[in-house]
Amino acid sequence: MKIVFGLIFLAFTFANAITLDEVIQIAKERSLKIKITEKDLEKVYQTIREVKSNIYPHLTLEASYQKVDPNYITGLSLKNRYRASIKIKQKIFDKAVFESLKVARENIKLQQAIKEDTVVKVIDTAKRLYIASLYYKYIMQERKRSLEYWRKYFYFVENQFKIGLTNKYNYYRTKSQLKLAQAQYKKALYDYKKSLIQMKRFLFLKKIEEPEGKLKILSLDIPDENSLINNTELNVIAQTIKVKNREKFFYKASNWPKLNLNLSYETYNTRDFPSLKETWRKGYVITVSLNWNIFDGFKTQSKVMQSDLEKVKEELKYKDKLNQLREKYETDIEDLKALINQEEAYKDSVKSAQEALNLATEQYKYGLSSIIDVLDAEKNYRNNKINYATIIYQINLKIFDLQLLSGDIE
Repeated sequence: MKIVFGLIFLAFTFANAITLDEVIQIAKERSLKIKITEKDLEKVYQTIREVKSNIYPHLTLEASYQKVDPNYITGLSLKNRYRASIKIKQKIFDKAVFESLKVARENIKLQQAIKEDTVVKVIDTAKRLYIASLYYKYIMQERKRSLEYWRKYFYFVENQFKIGLTNKYNYYRTKSQLKLAQAQYKKALYDYKKSLIQMKRFLFLKKIEEPEGKLKILSLDIPDENSLINNTELNVIAQTIKVKNREKFFYKASNWPKLNLNLSYETYNTRDFPSLKETWRKGYVITVSLNWNIFDGFKTQSKVMQSDLEKVKEELKYKDKLNQLREKYETDIEDLKALINQEEAYKDSVKSAQEALNLATEQYKYGLSSIIDVLDAEKNYRNNKINYATIIYQINLKIFDLQLLSGDIE
């Protein structure tokens, strides 16, 4: 009943099929990691707006009214006091502001590189989940065929046993093989459904369709070793180096002279001497100020050196990362060559194993071989097919590894 239920589950739940392109597109649209990096990028853009505010003029309007207790003031003081002013502040020259803008622009490029790295890894994960579901689908189908084979074969042996054409050993051995085939199918069905659940959760879907097509090598497009410089993690480090280098100029600019302009127009009430009549004063004030931090106790120099050290650290990380990428590229290429050789060998083995199974089955029917020969032939045939599928699956994963190294995964 459980096996029948499993077949019904597959028939009704996965009526349609989902393609690899659809999986990638859904992953890019729904990934929380990508959305988080997009928000971080928006935050950097807002940081630029904040920095630019130091370039634009600042306008301030102030007004106040003060009423004083008559018992508190002297005869010369005003009981009601008014004051109003409008002020404009404008930075005429501040090199630190312009350098901070350059740092912010480099931070935008850094955040874009981080987003690109996130997108690449999300797509890579989506491809791996998709090919895994195809692999487990193939295993499940093979186990199903094996189950159908042993179900039919058991009925044949059972009839022979009833009429005395075979012994009890062959009967029970075939029966036990049928139960093993049932257990293997249940396990394969569970693995397949589990792979679909993992893909469904990764894509944030309520339900998932079965993967389209059959297990095969999706692509043999191998990136060149020179393309390793396009690795997204490497690009993040490279952009971090630029940010650290630009921060150094920002710290240096903090000691440059700063020239500011303040313009205000003010009005207030007061007493006019010697008449002591209440009157209003009004007028404008222009202030030009120069601020030059000549010596700050080596604080700026220390920050510049720290920024230089951070840049050197990132440069060392870049070299180390590039060396790691080259090492992995070379080992992955050798692994891929070995897998391709195995794929050709297993492909021929599957054909010969199938012929051996057909021969052993026919020979047993005519009493020319034992049930052990059939068991061994069927086991060898299924193992060769599963091994072949595993090699195909591993070839795809290895190609994904190489494409990820170059950052070109679509």
